Amino acid sequence: ELDKVMVHPSAHRRGIASALIAQVVERTPGRDIVVTTGRDNPPGIAMYTRNGFVAEGDEEVPPGIWLRHLRLSSG
Repeated sequence: ELDKVMVHPSAHRRGIASALIAQVVERTPGRDIVVTTGRDNPPGIAMYTRNGFVAEGDEEVPPGIWLRHLRLSSG
């Protein structure tokens, strides 16, 4: 499970989060990787999707706060 991939706003759109995720994938062969981001975070969802993650569903944590769960399957 990958929790809280964050990049300073001044460094957004430079591929840093994708590079970090690529390192996790490389170092965990044969394992699924699960991430969670805000359902209303289009840039984050797009970044995970570009990196092969597939949405598994949404979850409302406190009322009005929605998370989206995504998974990258190992095989």
